[in-house]
Amino acid sequence: MKPVHPSVDPSETCQDIRIDSATSPAIGSPSRAAFLDRSFRMMIGVGDTAGHIHMAVAIAEQASMCFPAAEVVLIGAAGRFPSERMHDSRYDILFLDINPYDRTNPINNLRLPFDFLRSLHQSLGILAKHRPHVVLGLGGYPTGPFVLAAGMRHIPTLLLEPNLLPGLANRFLATVADRICVSFEETGACFPPRKTTLTGTPVRQAALPSNITRKEACAAFDLDPALKTVLIMGGSLGLEGINQALLHKAHRLSANGIQIVWQTGDRHFAQIHAGIHRKDTARCRIFPFIPSIAPAYAAADLVVTAAGAVTMAELALWRKPAIVVPSAKATEGHQISNAQAYADAGACILVREETAAATLTDTILAVICRPEELRALSRGIGAFARPDARALVMREIQALTAMRRF
Repeated sequence: MKPVHPSVDPSETCQDIRIDSATSPAIGSPSRAAFLDRSFRMMIGVGDTAGHIHMAVAIAEQASMCFPAAEVVLIGAAGRFPSERMHDSRYDILFLDINPYDRTNPINNLRLPFDFLRSLHQSLGILAKHRPHVVLGLGGYPTGPFVLAAGMRHIPTLLLEPNLLPGLANRFLATVADRICVSFEETGACFPPRKTTLTGTPVRQAALPSNITRKEACAAFDLDPALKTVLIMGGSLGLEGINQALLHKAHRLSANGIQIVWQTGDRHFAQIHAGIHRKDTARCRIFPFIPSIAPAYAAADLVVTAAGAVTMAELALWRKPAIVVPSAKATEGHQISNAQAYADAGACILVREETAAATLTDTILAVICRPEELRALSRGIGAFARPDARALVMREIQALTAMRRF
């Protein structure tokens, strides 16, 4: 599937905005300045990972470029992990009483129809109160009832699918949504062609390439810029396959003059921090989560990561060589299919989670000592970069603002 729109500058998407006449006075051909004082309300349904939150923040940041007074509200599941990250994002957050599908114990799924109906009722009430101009769904189970409720209220809806293989929620909502944005050409075949466009995955400002130098980035982590640096991260929750594979072998990296910046995930931090030998801590910086990831990317010569769609989009923009360990437990095998697509294109080195304990450390040591291979990986992943993704998604959102609401 080919992109519908050419590459655009983010600021260009603020030129042709039309606000539904149901809530704004009728006007002819407005300039950008004419809309700076007009309200724009957008609600975004997200799943239960920080990747969903980061996509929502990226879209909200882009909306604020066009509407400085934009009102953005995120919708998630009550009691799930991202609530802390949501509050960190500085955007309002509302919760639905819904739980995920339990693939390990089907008996727990007997409650799901009741959860869905309850959260659908909650969604209808939220939409009636906030009256958004547009509703977005970024995948994940809270998205289902919320976007469906928006469709029932005739509110324009847009889905964003960052993975190669669409998730259950977005497949379910494809007939309801007005527009669908995808990140891979192959994904377009899974949705109605007339409403689907290739945009790429939006990346938040804190993760975009910046002017920070490698020397400055190393200084931010108190690292030696003369030494090779590996950034290790397994997503916001941390990937056990990566953490356990490196926990007792980090000393081998240190012994070879390699520095480590390690995002362990909240639930693994205490174990990793306690398990690293005191002699290795001089070259190892350990964090449960790194909110502003740009300096870590800038400092890294090589990244070891899980295959979350947002992380892969960030690495593509930074053109960072990567060893990718997809989570075998990720919903519907999303990470495995994402990683395979990059690996097949020569954009990363793929290590399976089940073999990581035996091979990951040796792979790191081999790759980081081969400048030509690092450069080849950098070129390969750079081919996936979509610096215009935020602008393209915003253009689709703007097109929806002209639709009649309610």
